[in-house]
Amino acid sequence: MTMTAVAKLTGESDKTIYRILDYFVNKARAEENWSSVKNIGVDETSSRKGHNYISTFVDIDKVKVLSITKGKDNSVIKALIKDFEAHKGKRENIKNVCADLSQAFRKGIKNELPDVIITSDRFHIMQLVARAQDKVRLREYKTQKQMKNLRYALLSNPENQTEKQKQIIEVLKEILQYFKSRMTSGAVEGLNTIIQLLKRRARGFGNTEHFMTMIYLKCGKLKFNLPSVMSYLL
Repeated sequence: MTMTAVAKLTGESDKTIYRILDYFVNKARAEENWSSVKNIGVDETSSRKGHNYISTFVDIDKVKVLSITKGKDNSVIKALIKDFEAHKGKRENIKNVCADLSQAFRKGIKNELPDVIITSDRFHIMQLVARAQDKVRLREYKTQKQMKNLRYALLSNPENQTEKQKQIIEVLKEILQYFKSRMTSGAVEGLNTIIQLLKRRARGFGNTEHFMTMIYLKCGKLKFNLPSVMSYLL
């Protein structure tokens, strides 16, 4: 049911409905305990077409959205970790983070979680591979040059590697880490599908905060502990 339909059914404005939802969602989130969370997925999506990005912090094991923050640069990881710790989560308990190849995400993860194992997401990698295959014949010379650079990077001693070569090796390690951890952001992508459906169904939310509230409501697996009608009759 759309927000417009709910407002019409209850005879209240959209603003009032969102205010009620915000209250109960925030109350339920305040009681969340994330002390057992170990495996995290990070992803971004737009709250509106082409702009207003938000980033999500997902518990991969329980397939639930833990935290959402505005933006998609490296600072969002700091904000997500702050919210994580506010809900009794411990950064030292996080063992694995699965994310796409975003340099911003990786920088933030390394700053806030220096000991964590990063696995580059298989789904994003395969998307990049498919795109590269479509263009490889038009970029053959450039591809050969890149392979030459990769060969030098692999054969060089770490202390002799350039920053570019170190970056290549680092990305390769994160890609190969999948074969050890077998972690993917399948859970993240599944939730992102629901998030995109929410966005289409609403045809755009009044603001980003409303969009975030609906994501928590639909994807956060929150426990509301609402009083039943019978409790008022007893």
